Amino acid sequence: LDSARVYALKSEAAWITTKVKTKESIIGYGVDSLSIQLQLATVAEKALAFFMVKNTIEDYEYFIENYTYSPLLSKAINMRNERIYVEVRNVNSSAAYKEFMNLYPRSAEYDDAKMRYDKAIFEESVELSDIEEIELFIKEHPNSPYLSQAQDNLFKLCTRSGKIADYRSFIKKYPLNPNVEASWEKIYKIETARVSPEVLSDFLMVYPDYPLIERVKEELFNLLKVLIPASLNSNWVFIDM
Repeated sequence: LDSARVYALKSEAAWITTKVKTKESIIGYGVDSLSIQLQLATVAEKALAFFMVKNTIEDYEYFIENYTYSPLLSKAINMRNERIYVEVRNVNSSAAYKEFMNLYPRSAEYDDAKMRYDKAIFEESVELSDIEEIELFIKEHPNSPYLSQAQDNLFKLCTRSGKIADYRSFIKKYPLNPNVEASWEKIYKIETARVSPEVLSDFLMVYPDYPLIERVKEELFNLLKVLIPASLNSNWVFIDM
């Protein structure tokens, strides 16, 4: 097949430079531009079919390099990419996915490689029980689809004791973390487990930076209301003073 390709290409080149009278004299033997193109197409088709049986990256690369004229070139490229991606998946590392994306940015497998790259980066970079590694991941990969998961893991690790001091520390250290609101709610529930005017008053004094401070004031106001019974249309109701 390889020699057939070489001779067919030589015939194509020779036909271009052949004089018209010479072309007319050999057309009768079935040799013309169309027959040469048909020969090139047939050789390419048989070559790719042979390489597909072997299904190796090297053979696809050979076809891509030597059969650039063939309409089957794109098919060979796709087959090569698919075969390479199988090996990348077997390696399953961020470096392997990154290299594949750099080399084959237009491949059909690119989007899947990007998804697996992001996941691999997260799994390789973050030991879920190590606060410093999670902090580093959040800093270096702010656009990662796993950012939210990393932020949640950080929150769980920093506040696993369930103590107010740890929730307070988390708020101060990570003010941009989406779990800051949850930290405040934990603090509020712990501090006001037994609701009373005194408890809410103390809470307002200790936590003036509580983001829902108006809610606490409203609750305190409601607790301080004095309700007295009154008769209204023969029914007893309570009204505030």
